[in-house]
Amino acid sequence: MQEAKRRMSGMGKNLDIPESHQFIEVGNPRIIIPEFIKKHHIDLLVVGHHEKQGLDRILGSTAYALLAHAKYEVLVIPYL
Repeated sequence: MQEAKRRMSGMGKNLDIPESHQFIEVGNPRIIIPEFIKKHHIDLLVVGHHEKQGLDRILGSTAYALLAHAKYEVLVIPYL
């Protein structure tokens, strides 16, 4: 957790994002992200995806799960 906070702080400084707008959550992203979005009244989720094998080939399993049940706008961006 300390390493995650250190890295987040460094990225925040580089992008001029105040610590009050930086969050680290622990848990299943399919559960944590929708709860976070609802709690903070977020309108748009930007999520990256990478290719996998099988059913997750078009979208990663987390990106697909977030998109499939979304009650908010979702922008999916492929990792290059």
